[in-house]
Amino acid sequence: DRVQITNTYIIPKTEIAVEKVWEGGPAVKPTIQLQLMRNGEAFGKIVELMNGTTSYRWTDLDKTDQEGKEYIYTVQELTVDGYTSTVGPVESGKVQITNTYIVPKTEIAVEKVWSGGPAVKPTIQLQLMRNGEAYGEIVELMNGTTSYQWTDLSLIHISEPTRLLS
Repeated sequence: DRVQITNTYIIPKTEIAVEKVWEGGPAVKPTIQLQLMRNGEAFGKIVELMNGTTSYRWTDLDKTDQEGKEYIYTVQELTVDGYTSTVGPVESGKVQITNTYIVPKTEIAVEKVWSGGPAVKPTIQLQLMRNGEAYGEIVELMNGTTSYQWTDLSLIHISEPTRLLS
């Protein structure tokens, strides 16, 4: 009599943990979306992390295929408006995703109007103010110059409107 013994490969399991780090920006953070990738292909459903949620863990993931070849897992974050995203490598089943706030930029233009007076106008000085304090260098407008534009200005939390003093 012959006895047949069958060994069935049991696929080992693994897990991937995400740690979310926010650098700068408003206190209320946007909802983010994470996609687990396996061998470069989207795997499973997109996961959403709401404001204040800084971690997520995928569990019970197959570590290998049926032939024992190890899967490569990575995590992608879908675009988050107002932030740049840096996704670290998966090391020991953990990955860190850092979102760094992009300070919005603006520009402010001033137009000087002279009403009456001599044809030759005096030089004037303009000081841009932000939150009640001088911001940047004083700008001089010489006779005949009637406009100036500040560009690439960082918008930060402004408790008072930006205004111009001349």
